[in-house]
Amino acid sequence: MNNILKNKYDNLCKYLREMGSFIIAFSGGIDSILLSYISGEMLKLDILLITVNTNTQDEIDLSDALYFSKEYKLDHKIIYASTLEMNDFINNTDEKCYICKKKMFEEIKRYNKNRYKYILDGSNLDDLNEFRPGRRAANEYKIISPFIDSNITKSDIYELGRYFDIRNKNKKSNSCLATRVKKGNIITEKNLYMIKKAEDYLKKFNFNILRVRYDKLDAIIEVDKSEIYIIEENIYEIKKKLNDIGFINISYDKEGYKK
Repeated sequence: MNNILKNKYDNLCKYLREMGSFIIAFSGGIDSILLSYISGEMLKLDILLITVNTNTQDEIDLSDALYFSKEYKLDHKIIYASTLEMNDFINNTDEKCYICKKKMFEEIKRYNKNRYKYILDGSNLDDLNEFRPGRRAANEYKIISPFIDSNITKSDIYELGRYFDIRNKNKKSNSCLATRVKKGNIITEKNLYMIKKAEDYLKKFNFNILRVRYDKLDAIIEVDKSEIYIIEENIYEIKKKLNDIGFINISYDKEGYKK
């Protein structure tokens, strides 16, 4: 760990110790995993991990969340609160990420009933440079983001994960399946299932990053531009498999993955 990162880490630990006791909104991604590891395993603070299952997350994130909390014997609560019953969400507007995060924080607050003074999340400094409607919900609910407050970036998080050799230290960033549904399409349980089945199949090719976008029963595959050749070499097999899942037309973005 270099000196710059060590200073950031030391400041983070001091910040967490000062709070002492808190809830962590725990998605199972690398950010919340590292925050939980430092708080619970390294610093032995009084923490509760809460995962809100909205029925739109990739199941691998939920299973990673469960495995991690059991591995380190950390208190972990899962709350089921589907956003697929909310018209404002399923209509797939620009506000859907805000609506989802707001629902998650509402459920955490409701469960907490002021037992813990602080609620934290794993947002990092790089998130401030992207379009993140969920940040508005975090601000409204006074969620604390210690990585941001300690100037810790995504690359810092990966470096710390490797330094501590934590589980999933190289886990790639993921987003909920609803972000794959293109505007003009209602978000449904069926199209989320189709996206998941398609991505589960395509994972066998070990893409560095992978998204299957849904647009009126059409699938648009996005991978890193340097890996498009893998799709081209296997396009007939890929088309057949995705047709079997229910997609009609299958294509890929020749410009590569875009956030």
